[in-house]
Amino acid sequence: MTEALKTGATIGILGGGQLGRMLSVAAARLGFRTHIFEPGANPPAGDVAHALTTAGYDDVDALTAFAKSVDIVTFEFENIPTDALDVIENITPIRPNREALRTSQDRLVEKQFLEGLGLSVAPFADITHAAELEAAITPRTKMLVLNTPQTFVGKAFAREELEEIADVVRRSGDRGAPDMVVVSDEVYEKMVFDGMEQHRFASLPGMYDRTVTLFSAGKTFSCTGWRCGYTVAPKHLSEPMGEAMAAMGFCASQPLSRAVERALSLANAGEADIEAYG
Repeated sequence: MTEALKTGATIGILGGGQLGRMLSVAAARLGFRTHIFEPGANPPAGDVAHALTTAGYDDVDALTAFAKSVDIVTFEFENIPTDALDVIENITPIRPNREALRTSQDRLVEKQFLEGLGLSVAPFADITHAAELEAAITPRTKMLVLNTPQTFVGKAFAREELEEIADVVRRSGDRGAPDMVVVSDEVYEKMVFDGMEQHRFASLPGMYDRTVTLFSAGKTFSCTGWRCGYTVAPKHLSEPMGEAMAAMGFCASQPLSRAVERALSLANAGEADIEAYG
């Protein structure tokens, strides 16, 4: 597509979250209309779009009607099934195309793609077993970043898998990295599906003293724009973080921090259904 969209054209957006909302607002300022396609009820983007279709990404009839009602289709994030694009692309243009979506859905494929273009990327490896993880640890290794449940791919590590990783961490001294710290990113703790259970890495034997666990009130309470998060860590790790925060130019506003404090208090007291926000 090389021609610019004409003023008044309708942009179809797959996904109705915060990004879809911001995209709709930006489009309106430029004179475009937006039509949101979102499986969930009452999405944030639905309040500012010109049209909203509530249906699953596997609903062929709904996807077909949606595609026929817009001039072009895009998507707000990469967690869109590519099968949905198969239905749409025969009716209206999709930008970026389905290959871009497929590439962005797999971090390994994404890095290999960028590397194939000759771009510089950070060193990476395809690690599928604990032994491969252990082999990657060197005396220069200072930190292991663990993400569970994982952003985008939705992987939630089972307890057995986490115990294998913990064993690797315990043996890190054998590879010259005795003080390796683990940063366990668990901001999607409430978004666990298909009978999986979220397990805290820091709860495993010997892991609390070397683990910083990250949480996000924005993810838990569906207020991502507030930029409020918090950590749980032993004193010898949390105190340096506090000192570093004092020198940072970014911080959440006090009113929003107080609101998150209130939300957490209500949830802990059983007065709010925290699971409803996941």
